[in-house]
Amino acid sequence: MGYLKNINSYALNIKSVSDDFDGLTVILENNEMELFSIRWADVESYCRSTEEMRFKFIAGEWQQV
Repeated sequence: MGYLKNINSYALNIKSVSDDFDGLTVILENNEMELFSIRWADVESYCRSTEEMRFKFIAGEWQQV
């Protein structure tokens, strides 16, 4: 794992997200297949959603069930 330098957000893919007693960890991969880890020790909450659901929410097409 390396340090993030000159990040182009369009060139990173999320490989994994884990939530355990150590905190929240996100593993990212760039186009060169290098892995980067971001860890937050104390997270109150986080939300996971697909791009489709985010666009529907923004467009007002989301309905509460």
